[in-house]
Amino acid sequence: MPIPDFMNWCYDRARAFFQAFPDKILEAAAAYSNTALFPVFRSDVDERPLIVGAIKEHYGDFDDRSPSSEHIVRALIMFGYFCSLCETTVDQAGSRSIQ
Repeated sequence: MPIPDFMNWCYDRARAFFQAFPDKILEAAAAYSNTALFPVFRSDVDERPLIVGAIKEHYGDFDDRSPSSEHIVRALIMFGYFCSLCETTVDQAGSRSIQ
């Protein structure tokens, strides 16, 4: 699956996870301390380039077309979506300001 399609799949899974287990994501978000590296989900913003940018900024550049790094890139993308889900949960709860 191409990376953009994989990212769409990850977004759908993150949304489904939140809808199925809101108490669990609230519990995880309460312990979450990564301050605004990953984007908050918004309906008017495509988060994909923001998540890739955050991964590159924090973990270094990568070639998402390289077969040798494909699994690592996909794992980091899944991690990025989880972090964005936490950022969104914290933002909606008003627990702290998201920059």
